[in-house]
Parts: sequence; structure tokens; C-alpha cells
Amino acid sequence: MDNLIFSSENFAVAVQNFPVGSVSAGIDVFEYPALTKLVWVCDGGAVYCCAGRETRLESGDVVVIYPGCGTYFKSCKNFACYCIYYDPPKIPLFLALGELPFARYLFPEKECDFSDCATPQMHIPKLDFGLLENLTLRLRYECRRRRIGHEAIVIAIFTEILVYVSRSYSLEEYITQSHRRLKNITVYIRDHYFEKLTASRLTKVAGMSERNFYRYFREAYGISPNEYIIGVRLQHSIEYLHLGELSIAEIAATCGFSDSNHFCKLFKRAFGKSPSAYRKAFSHGNLPDDIPLDRV
Repeated sequence: MDNLIFSSENFAVAVQNFPVGSVSAGIDVFEYPALTKLVWVCDGGAVYCCAGRETRLESGDVVVIYPGCGTYFKSCKNFACYCIYYDPPKIPLFLALGELPFARYLFPEKECDFSDCATPQMHIPKLDFGLLENLTLRLRYECRRRRIGHEAIVIAIFTEILVYVSRSYSLEEYITQSHRRLKNITVYIRDHYFEKLTASRLTKVAGMSERNFYRYFREAYGISPNEYIIGVRLQHSIEYLHLGELSIAEIAATCGFSDSNHFCKLFKRAFGKSPSAYRKAFSHGNLPDDIPLDRV
């Protein structure tokens, strides 16, 4: 377990790594109870105890713990996590007031409700662990080393982490309380979007008949499972277009589309321009809006 070193007094951020075997059952391992904590599970699982409730956390789950909220873990199995400590009043105003979908958890406008801390607020897809872990370790390095200009870099990396986490959360906004049972399906889709996702495969994961699955999914999300899958695939295709390392055909195959023509047709319907035109616009700093799900 790391010793905490904050980035500065003006911008209080610190990262603590809890590797496998470092979390003792029944003990609140997190320091500085007056700070907010963004915790994401990077390996294994454990029972998370908070606000009188117990919830099973698995690899990829994310929780935000508010100041004064006592927590502990038990039944840890190969459990490891990262904790990012931060002080919301010391976060630059443009971050706290940004219209990020996850902002209501990161920067609550009213008095903190500890019940919001009792369950994971979102799930990071397994394929995206590398990116988030790289950002977290870079943030930890800058906080600990405090080299010249570190405050500017810490703000930039911390901002990127918050935006990235919020982006992963965005599709979860469509889940209603009455359809929480479908959450494992959206997690499954985001973890396996590049594979062939048939109706029989999805209904088996959901544990529902095909008729009920499609009806409940549309009621919960306002779109069909196939439209949801396309949206996830298109979001990932954007990342590959930004990187500029793969051809359009390679991106189509990597993201699970049957062929590049099908991919280009769906992409243009969502964005109003082809993947090639989008890549060219990105290189010139002229980006279209995010994917409108009703146009998928």
C-alpha cells in the first residue's frame, strides 16, 4: 500500500494503490476521511460494506465515497484497487460545473447522501483497463515526484480521468430502477462488443426469454439491443479513428462490424459524414458532435 503524497496544497489530489493482499477485512483502509475518494477495482472481488449495506464488487466496478462515510471490505478474493483522493472545493470551477454525466456523483451539489456510496455507480469495461490504469499511474507519478510544472500536468491527467470515467458511464444513464436487472447485459455488451452478439447469446446472459428481453430492454433504454450494440461499436470506432493507426476496413473488423461498407453506412447515418471524412476533420480540429442514439 502506498504512502500518500498530495500534488500540492492548491490542488489536493493523491493516488493510492492497494495491490492484492493489502486490504484487511473489516478495516477502513482509506485515509483522509475529509476527502472524496474515487475507487475503481482493478482485480478480483470483495464484499463492500457501506451505509449499512453490503454489495459485491468485481473487477471494473467504480464507487465514489464521500467525506465522513465509513467503509470496509470483507471476503476479499485476489482483490486490488486504486483510490484517487480529491477535495472538490479545490477543483477548478470549470471541472466541477462541467456537464459530465457522472458529475452528480463526483461533485454533488447538495448535502452528500451516503446511500449513493453504497453501490457501484458504474463499471469500466475490461478492455479499457489498460488506458485507465495508465492514466492513474501517470497521475500518481506526477503527484509523488512534483517536478516543475507538475500542477498543470496533474490537472490535465485528473481531468482526463474524470472525463473518461464519465464517458464510460454515459450509456448507463438510460437504465431505470425498474430495469436494473439488465445492467449485466450492458456490461457484457461493452466487454464483448467486438464479437458476434446473437439474440440467443444475449438472452442466455440475461436469463430471459427473447420476447421479454427485447421488450424490457427497449422500455429501459428507449432503443433496441442491436441499436445499443451499434452505438457501443461506433463509440469505439471513434477511438481508433483518432489514433490513426488502422485502415477503415481494419477498424470495422476490430469493432465487430460485418464489413467496412456496413460500418461506413452506419457511421455516416450517426455522424453525417464517412469515417474517412471524420478522420480528416479530426486532424484539422473540426469534430462532429457525439453519437445521437436516435440516429444509430
